[in-house]
Amino acid sequence: MPTLIVFIIYGVLILGITFRAYRQTQNYQDYILGGRRFGGIVTAMGVAATDMSAWLMLSVPAVFYLYGLDQIWLPVGLLLGSFVNWHWVGPRLRTYTQVAKNSLTLSSFFQNRFLAPERALIRPMSAIIFLIFFTCYAASGFVGAAKLVSTVFDLHYTSALWLSAPIVIAYTAIGGYLAVNWLDLLQGFLMLFTLLFLAIFAYFAMDSQSLVAMTQVNYPQHLDIFYDVSFLSVVSALAWGLGYFGQPHILVRFMSSQDIQSIRIGKYICLTWMGLAMASAAAIGLFGIAYFPIGSLSSAEVIFPSLAQHLLSPWFSALTFAAIISAIISTVAAVVFASASSLIEDLYCPFLRPKASSHERVWMGRLMVLIVASFAVFLAVQGESPSVFELVSHAWAGLGAAFGPLVLMALFWSKMSYTGAFLGMVMGGLVTLIWIYCSYHFSAPIFNLFEIIPGFFAGCLGVVIGSYLRPLHSTLITAQHTQFKHLIAPKRRGE
Repeated sequence: MPTLIVFIIYGVLILGITFRAYRQTQNYQDYILGGRRFGGIVTAMGVAATDMSAWLMLSVPAVFYLYGLDQIWLPVGLLLGSFVNWHWVGPRLRTYTQVAKNSLTLSSFFQNRFLAPERALIRPMSAIIFLIFFTCYAASGFVGAAKLVSTVFDLHYTSALWLSAPIVIAYTAIGGYLAVNWLDLLQGFLMLFTLLFLAIFAYFAMDSQSLVAMTQVNYPQHLDIFYDVSFLSVVSALAWGLGYFGQPHILVRFMSSQDIQSIRIGKYICLTWMGLAMASAAAIGLFGIAYFPIGSLSSAEVIFPSLAQHLLSPWFSALTFAAIISAIISTVAAVVFASASSLIEDLYCPFLRPKASSHERVWMGRLMVLIVASFAVFLAVQGESPSVFELVSHAWAGLGAAFGPLVLMALFWSKMSYTGAFLGMVMGGLVTLIWIYCSYHFSAPIFNLFEIIPGFFAGCLGVVIGSYLRPLHSTLITAQHTQFKHLIAPKRRGE
């Protein structure tokens, strides 16, 4: 009963925020970017909640529960990548997207960066890549929500999926970007509180016998960060940090912030949040061994809710379930919304309705949310409870490899051309897909390498080759880049 009451209260809160966001969405720019009016705290919590998602609440505890501290290299890679993203990429992207015709999406920035025609091929190609990998990303969220609901309410996985999916779809379609950001602010605080609380409570609740069993008798290797690791596995784990440079649902948070100062403030908030949250999630996985011997759970990815049910009162455990749902719907909403925005900006308006009104674009955006989410649910329902971690890793790699090299070189290399951008995007995405296919069908050790590494390298190579095959000749593009560099350059004291 407490769990049901908490879920109902949380659902009512979501509906209230969604309705308020709906009332304040006046035009298409409000629906897509919230009018570029978000400060440092909202930007930081938006990035944190969107980035971590079900992966943080379900997969991180699971891998530390199964394998121990030798999985620490993945969080380290994420923290390093996030720092670079906040410190160097975010301020530049915020500035350049405004200089380049006030670009509203990542693909429109690529077009405007090179002053390409409205129907340039880079936009529909971006939309195709978005759909492929974002559908996989959204499916991971729906899988996570279904696993939680099935664990809490003792339902079959498929029934739990159909019960949880409509909530996410509804608030994303109706509330738009404002609802996504406002809810992320709430959800970010809720996620961090429950992770810290359960990790601390689990540690102090363990008796000396359980602690000894965990650290010395049954699983001594769990506390060795170098146990059963190879150079290839460490490099693959650290390479997760490369993915940040190409995640549209994260990069759009920089684009929608008020100014560069908001991004600088948000950097410290977000990195602190990430460090505390990932450390707590890892601790939950390690401490879970003392309560649930490995192999005793239906899935390792339910260690967080299972530990909460075992240790906490019904009301507190219900709060942790709400936090997991928060983590899931924040990311699903962001990636579904980014996909829908791309379909509107990159396909519908340029090729079908160039003169569509702002009102029409908003409602078509809501329709696209329904379409993209439906595909994601269809993918999630295939098979029996697929792995959240596996789905997230493929989506993260594909987006990072396809768009990461483009974002970095568009911001830092003045000689990058439109041909280079298009070729880099295609090569990065295609090599990633080929590598994923090979990892499932061939047993060569090289295919254990995380697919973002060959994909990111191919994307960078494609940008360089394309830029030299067809160099940049436009003085207008050069002038635009010069204006951007002037705006982003650090001001001398007294200027």
